[in-house]
Amino acid sequence: YDLCRGEVNTSAYGMDPVFQYGSSIFRAGSKVRQSEYYNQSELNQFGVPFGFRHHKIAGYPDGFPVVFDARLLPERAAEWVTYLWQGNYFDHQTAKLTIQLVTYNGNFGVFSNVKLTLLFSEAGSIKISHE
Repeated sequence: YDLCRGEVNTSAYGMDPVFQYGSSIFRAGSKVRQSEYYNQSELNQFGVPFGFRHHKIAGYPDGFPVVFDARLLPERAAEWVTYLWQGNYFDHQTAKLTIQLVTYNGNFGVFSNVKLTLLFSEAGSIKISHE
């Protein structure tokens, strides 16, 4: 597996599909109000806002974290997944995806921390590990 595809590029990328005509979550009239949400510097070469920006979280490597709060309703969580998919969160430079779940069992008063790591090779295979 080739994990070294160069340094981690923390430049903004992807697109905000809410502002992209043809996206299933495109909102009519959003292009007119785009300047209320984004500066010109936050637009890609096609005039569509970038969807993802680097955000540093202490204790984690550089990247583009996405946090799903446990209180999200299923419908809203599905919208977030659609945003990731249609905003091109995953692209040809995606080498690693880490999924971390923290759960609580009230019957036993125990927290659990599960971490899955998916490593994508350039050939298309996926190596999965867990902690």
